[in-house]
Amino acid sequence: MGQVGFAKGQLISEMAETTGFKSGLSFSYQRMLKIVSDECKRILERNLYSVVGLRPEEYEEIYFDVLQGTGYAPQTASPYMHLFSLTLQDMFADDKEKFDIGLKVYEEYGVWMKEEIDALEKSGEIRYGMIISPEPYLERCKIKYGKFGYGVALQVLKSQINYQKYSPWYSTRRVNWENKVELEDLFKSESLKTYYGSFIDQRYIDYLSNHLDDIGEIHWRKFEALTGEFFKKEGYEVTLGPGRNDGGIDVRVWKEKEDKENPPMILIQCKRQKDKVKSEIVKALWADVLYEKAESGLIVTSSEVAMGAKEDCKVRGYNIDFAEKVTLQKWITSMRSKDIEIIV
Repeated sequence: MGQVGFAKGQLISEMAETTGFKSGLSFSYQRMLKIVSDECKRILERNLYSVVGLRPEEYEEIYFDVLQGTGYAPQTASPYMHLFSLTLQDMFADDKEKFDIGLKVYEEYGVWMKEEIDALEKSGEIRYGMIISPEPYLERCKIKYGKFGYGVALQVLKSQINYQKYSPWYSTRRVNWENKVELEDLFKSESLKTYYGSFIDQRYIDYLSNHLDDIGEIHWRKFEALTGEFFKKEGYEVTLGPGRNDGGIDVRVWKEKEDKENPPMILIQCKRQKDKVKSEIVKALWADVLYEKAESGLIVTSSEVAMGAKEDCKVRGYNIDFAEKVTLQKWITSMRSKDIEIIV
């Protein structure tokens, strides 16, 4: 198969533009190099100074690598998800009969799609962006291969839809973003303006889900916003502090909106830092809990809480919990945008 040549810097700019369209993120060349694999980085660095030739499948792999670096594609996704036969091998490695039926269902998809397109072209009804119902394909598989075939057909559709979201050959994307946000703002900007979230933009959450080690590097205000966003998505009423001169309380949480006339359910102190959180912070938070008559306190940190601080809570009976880096990882994973899931 032939190669496509990219002039000096052309591949870099094209990757930034096309993956930015899908992810809704703008990012610099320097940031791009930080979010990709070593092999992809090597090719991009070479293009900075010279022409690069790539086969279509190589281009697709680099594109997916950058897209995954933005967080738009989850770590579990693969650039080869359109090759459903590989998925079938994983699903039915020990059951040849099911594998053979699954392969027929997969092949049936190509046959059905060609028939649909041929019929639309013949009638003159085909147009860009039109929706084709998969019901005839599902019904055909159900009749030919029963309930099992129908279930596999649903998985085929899921695979195809997700592939289109992550492929450079399709303009399909998860959200038709109203704007692009600067990825660098996650690390440098205090602004909490967002179109896709209550406190922090969903695109930043998706990015962090693939780069959990960056949690300690983001702007402290974004760290507070991330905490507030988690509780908001869990259905609680949340108020974010002003960020400065907040008396040490960064987030207040109530069970419901109507409860805001009463003391908070949880007072939260956020500590985006590399050092362990010491006893002084815990003691100060407990004083605030008592003063505001809150039910409990919570320390959220990108690092850990010192054992001495935890021991103080236990011995002195402080009703304070801790959300350390491991817990933050679970929060972020739970908040990331989901792929299409089909359960049969």
